[in-house]
Amino acid sequence: MNLFEYQGKELFSKAGIPVPKGIIVKNADETPDIDGGRVVKAQVLTGGRGKAGAIKKCDTNEEIKQAVRDILAMKVKGHSVKAVLIEELSSVKEEYYFSIAINRKNKNFIMMFSRQGGIEVESLAADKFTTVEINPVIGLRPYMIKELLLSSGLDGNEQLKEVIEKSYELFTLEKMQLLEMNPVALTAADEIMVLDSKIVLDDNYLSGSVEFSENESGSLTPVEAKIAQYGATGVELDGDIAVVCAGAGVSMATADSIVRKGGSVRLIFDTGTLPSDSSDESKRIWASNAYAAVLDLNPKVILFNEFYQAGRLDYEAMTIKYVMEEAAERIPVIFRCKGRMAEAANEILKDTKIYITESYEDACDMAIKAAKEGITWR
Repeated sequence: MNLFEYQGKELFSKAGIPVPKGIIVKNADETPDIDGGRVVKAQVLTGGRGKAGAIKKCDTNEEIKQAVRDILAMKVKGHSVKAVLIEELSSVKEEYYFSIAINRKNKNFIMMFSRQGGIEVESLAADKFTTVEINPVIGLRPYMIKELLLSSGLDGNEQLKEVIEKSYELFTLEKMQLLEMNPVALTAADEIMVLDSKIVLDDNYLSGSVEFSENESGSLTPVEAKIAQYGATGVELDGDIAVVCAGAGVSMATADSIVRKGGSVRLIFDTGTLPSDSSDESKRIWASNAYAAVLDLNPKVILFNEFYQAGRLDYEAMTIKYVMEEAAERIPVIFRCKGRMAEAANEILKDTKIYITESYEDACDMAIKAAKEGITWR
């Protein structure tokens, strides 16, 4: 379950994490009289709002009301804007990036931090980020936070440390799959303030802390809505490469790797509980309809990065072959897997034009190369 920015900030505020004061408006005629010095932000489940003109800074009450009217009439990457967040405008000195995600490969959590946050974070090189893995049994320890912040020279910022501690508590309490803050701002008053949120909750562990009535199908693009019908999650972007993975953590990590290597992402597809690895062929055929939705976007490349411990990769490969064998004749499809029955999975796909690799780095590199050069294999 993906949360809107304002829903994530509600959780942050309840946890004692500082966020700007704001209000939600769903009808332009209901916009209250507010002093200037505000920012009006579209509430949609996609990125790129700033570049789409869906975030506006306003100096007067009339500018605020006009911004609300304009933004509510917009679509952002196909998403209808049904609500806007009007909040206090912060005077920012520095912007940082912080996230926590599930690392399914190592069966733990992973924290990520960069001193260079903001809208250009996806273009940063990998060496601009520091990562720390957390054993869920041990939990977060002070030395881990120090390690995360040390290279940025921020290990002495007590406010930032407190935000990280409270974020981890919230992440585990709400059974999140992803918690992302970008940016975390250092204001002109030398205070830490979280200016944006991205949160993905596990559908199986919804606690009732957030009201989900705003997550209507109308806020999804047609492809995202189609994927959601099968119990999976898709986030449509404006890049080239469709990323298909099992789990929010590996999905985001794969997408981040592609961006940091110079590529761009068209779709992040977390297969979730999709029965694409079922022993029941009828269930696999049913699940294949969700995979077929990827083709509706006409991505330049489709990358499957699968890591299974309990499920069977050979059955997963059968589903992928059913949908992608013909598609691979005209667009590059890449398959990389690790885990149970991986060798059998590769064997099933070897007689297709799907590019098979055991290397994560090679999978990402080839996806970027194929997107830029338009190559296919065999």
